[in-house]
Amino acid sequence: MVYKVCRLLGMTGNYDTYLNFTFDILSSALKKLCEESGVCHKHGCGIAWLHGKKWEVKRDSKPLWESSELKKLINWTRTKAMIIHARRSTYPEYSLQGPKLENAHPFFDEVIGFRWVFVQNGYARFDKTRVRIRPQDRIMEYKGRAFGLSSYGVDSEVFFRIFMHELREYGGEEPRNVINTLEAVLKSGIITDYHSLNFIMGSHRYLYALRYYNEEREEYEQKYT
Repeated sequence: MVYKVCRLLGMTGNYDTYLNFTFDILSSALKKLCEESGVCHKHGCGIAWLHGKKWEVKRDSKPLWESSELKKLINWTRTKAMIIHARRSTYPEYSLQGPKLENAHPFFDEVIGFRWVFVQNGYARFDKTRVRIRPQDRIMEYKGRAFGLSSYGVDSEVFFRIFMHELREYGGEEPRNVINTLEAVLKSGIITDYHSLNFIMGSHRYLYALRYYNEEREEYEQKYT
């Protein structure tokens, strides 16, 4: 079975190093997958890398294996941490938009004094009475506040913005605070349906990874059990 979701990869180490070999392996694998199975991660790509204590982000509307911009960047970037995302849209309404640069991951936000970055695969739908998304205006409304979006309402970014808003209540980037925030969001019922909520997220001190899937969906039972 070929799983038709975005691909994401996170890497971290004790010292700055070049990671172009990992980029090349992933690019080649996705190109081969596209050619042999027709499952193409062609809706954009992006990387985030830790520069000192700040995450930098570069995105492209092209598939990962066609992105000369990211390839050039990766060849001279040395870092202790990097996140790579290859997007394959799962929502029909997002697929119809084509490979817009604005919809590519990673997404980022400045919260509690520093930048966070986020990539995700799967999809999520939200309680429309509690979160209002205006894709063409690139705005979402949540808990009486309006938030600007970098995408045209992609569910991954909406989930990230909700998560970041709630994180402020828990006080910081320590893993326990992040876990408490995540549990609060998941228990709140704001997410009404989801395929999976797998993500990689980075702060200036930590790299977090979550594997979270809908057990009622047969394909994910086969993959994770």
